[in-house]
Amino acid sequence: MKMLKIKNLKYLLTLLIAFGFAFNSYSKFQVGFTAGTDTPGNLASANKRGITTTATTVKFFLQSGDMFRWLSSFAYNLGTSYSQGEFGVGGVIYPLNSLNKSVMQPFIYVNGFLGLGRFKDSTKTTCGSGGSTACEETRMDAGYELGAGVDIKLLKKYGISFMIESHSGGEASQRMLIGFYTLN
Repeated sequence: MKMLKIKNLKYLLTLLIAFGFAFNSYSKFQVGFTAGTDTPGNLASANKRGITTTATTVKFFLQSGDMFRWLSSFAYNLGTSYSQGEFGVGGVIYPLNSLNKSVMQPFIYVNGFLGLGRFKDSTKTTCGSGGSTACEETRMDAGYELGAGVDIKLLKKYGISFMIESHSGGEASQRMLIGFYTLN
């Protein structure tokens, strides 16, 4: 009797999985490229490594799904005192995705990232055997990004993206990015 209940439960779960997911919802891919500024917060606690200069950010991303999309991204930040590459994974919600004829699609997203880079430690006066005043150190960073933006469709499968994100990692910052995307 107990084995029959387990078999029925497995059968029911298989049916729910098979009919519960819309398989065509994963046929949409969005590939994007954005660039913009990374402006750090001005609190000492928000900038643990003393990075207070604005940086340039370039971000590539790939999304899959319809209203709820998986997001993977790579961002590269380049400032006067640091550079960092970040790999991220997260999710995006397009609340108006059902309006296919809409020219503008707002979205919100959350993204967890792991970054690796280098920075010049301004607190050290000398370092190494050369005695240089600009000591570069390796940095590893992890955190999350919360963002919102809008995709503006220009052609059937192409458009521009504008997004603002709050970046919370080793340093807290705000990013404004603009770029283009393609739907496949």
